[in-house]
Amino acid sequence: MMRAALAVIVIIIVATGLAWHQDHRPEHRATMQATQALSNWPTLNPDEITAITLRYGDSTVRLRKAASGSWQLVDPYGQVAANTDLVHRLLRDITAMRPQQLITTNPNNFNRFRLGSEADRLTVQGDGDTPLLDLLVGKPGTDLISTTVRRRGMNQVVTVDRSLGWQLGRTAKSWRAPKPPTTPKPRLSDVGAAQPRSDMHNSAPATVSLYQQPNAPG
Repeated sequence: MMRAALAVIVIIIVATGLAWHQDHRPEHRATMQATQALSNWPTLNPDEITAITLRYGDSTVRLRKAASGSWQLVDPYGQVAANTDLVHRLLRDITAMRPQQLITTNPNNFNRFRLGSEADRLTVQGDGDTPLLDLLVGKPGTDLISTTVRRRGMNQVVTVDRSLGWQLGRTAKSWRAPKPPTTPKPRLSDVGAAQPRSDMHNSAPATVSLYQQPNAPG
């Protein structure tokens, strides 16, 4: 009886040790970190986004949604209408992008992917300037259609399935709404040439009379 109980205890100890070893293997920890990074990615709705800030190098672009629902480009001189097509494309990328792969969690590797403290940055806010996503944007993926990113304050470097670099690299001027085409004013010479001549079209037709003079006496 005692031997059986001792055998059970030994089996439990061995199983516990194996489980602990399995959980603490480097590859298992990496898998757990990848799963955590991918599962904790925020899901955003375009309607809840009210402001976007793009920091690229030394330049900063601020986009803000007006009460009317239209997007404005905010600069030191005020607000102007933003390019609707570009803003909607950016919103689609922000809300649809999903992490694909965990690259590293080692801070020593951040600069390798241009994700150090001076990295380009994409900040998304909601009502009351509530932060929804604060993303450091680094190198493009090897497929050129993904981007290496890191959420600010976190160590997980992941690739997302969107190309973000070209959008951050846009100048503030390129985010402005295009000006509507203007119709050139006609020149005075063109106006005169286009008007019909009154003596040809507006007056009564001219009458021509022919008279034969009598022959002079011989």
